[in-house]
Amino acid sequence: MEITDEIREQLESYRLGRHYVDVPLSPARTLILIGRTRTGKSTISALLKNSMYVPPFPTLFYGTDAPHEEQVNGLKIIDMPGFFNQNQHKNTVDLSNGTIETMLNGVMKKTDASVTLFAFVFNLDQGINQDDIKTMLLMRDKYPRISKQLMLILTHCEETDDIARTQLINNFFKHKDVVKENLRELFLCGVFFMGCIRPQSAERCDRHGILHQYANVLKMRNIFIEYIYSDLEEIMATGTRHLRSQSRQSKPIDIKELQETIYNTVVQDDEFIFKQASTRNIILMGRARTGKSTVAKTLEYPGYMGDKDLALFSETKNIEFHQLACPISKNGYLYNFNIIDTPGLYDQRTSKGQLLDNEAVTKLVLECMRTDMTNIHAFAFVFNLENGINSEDIDSMVYVKKAYPTVADYMMLILTHCEETSDERRNILVENFFQHDIAVKQNLREFFKLGIFYMGCLRRQLYERPDEAYAADLLENIIKMRARLLNFLIARENVYKIHDDPILRSDKSDSYCSIS
Repeated sequence: MEITDEIREQLESYRLGRHYVDVPLSPARTLILIGRTRTGKSTISALLKNSMYVPPFPTLFYGTDAPHEEQVNGLKIIDMPGFFNQNQHKNTVDLSNGTIETMLNGVMKKTDASVTLFAFVFNLDQGINQDDIKTMLLMRDKYPRISKQLMLILTHCEETDDIARTQLINNFFKHKDVVKENLRELFLCGVFFMGCIRPQSAERCDRHGILHQYANVLKMRNIFIEYIYSDLEEIMATGTRHLRSQSRQSKPIDIKELQETIYNTVVQDDEFIFKQASTRNIILMGRARTGKSTVAKTLEYPGYMGDKDLALFSETKNIEFHQLACPISKNGYLYNFNIIDTPGLYDQRTSKGQLLDNEAVTKLVLECMRTDMTNIHAFAFVFNLENGINSEDIDSMVYVKKAYPTVADYMMLILTHCEETSDERRNILVENFFQHDIAVKQNLREFFKLGIFYMGCLRRQLYERPDEAYAADLLENIIKMRARLLNFLIARENVYKIHDDPILRSDKSDSYCSIS
């Protein structure tokens, strides 16, 4: 993905007018990038070489299957394949954790330890899953001596400000598993942030968005380069931890005006205007932090922008009902919707209170179906393919299939975070997923008899950078995807009745739901 020559000239002009740090020619340094697959390691390597780097649109499967070396002036960057790789396609390459450990051992033997730093690359944008924690524990247990050379890099930070980044990392270090394992002490070289120009912005030629992102990219990149080229001997001797943060962005303006414009557009262009009521019933389920609550709120109001601050932890801990009514002008009927938002499976993100395990979530859903909502028009498994697949995504899907074996005729798949993706790109991601070995083995395609739908929402970055043209593009896609889903539900007459289901209708089925 490339930016236009005109925008590139503007970025060049911006860079020349500000403090800019490039990788020095000397002294020699080596940076080894490690972490879970699909977190942005390769993007960091490219960004240190070229501050204006725009990555390609994400694909479902991994890209790095062997240690990749890149020499940027005096810095040798070694990009390692990711641990806990769930994205191998047809097993063409053996990328088990054992294989990657062997690769890393070989790399470490060839490098000069006195000039080598390690960077654990981590994407907090989608919250935490157990593979992230397991990868950190693996590094601590297998390589206990590198903590004084190890830093943590948070990626996808090009549109987040200082406060949001600091809040996310503080919340991460308060996570129960992180506290229990004392993982804060693993990263004695500190915490850094990185980001890049987003390919969606480059594709739209969004000049204001690109300039905003590039300003953040330069600041984060400057701080990172200055650190790794500071006194390395002192860093390794003291193991001093620094929580790095960039200067705060200027306060956003005119957000009320933007929200008013969005509302007026919704009123003018959207055929679904809701009021409180009840009738068509849909249950949203799936892994924690995939966007179930956002789907419910966007179905209620397509101009939903989300909270200004990104939360690390899952907020839904009980069954939540969104009861709405929608008059359809084209046929004169009033349609009522109950959108039932359920807690997420494989929840690793509880900030307080007792963690909800899968069995507890299943019991909550069954109780709701037996007492509150006995007729269900559709079950929707909500899934985010934006950052590829991790094991908990697949495990959640398999879990739902086993826990609710009789609902396939009423089950649909909803892919979230699609507000900026084209129809072609969505179809490619879905087809690649259903070709995944476990998806084929479990015959997951056949479980979603009602088909595949897409949803998205207005991005929270609009709080920081109100942009009417960008918001209009997103809103057009959101209204189109939302209308397709709602029209499908309106046309659907068949309902699932739990009291007619011999497997799930009684309390005896609760024991069936203890599925690992």
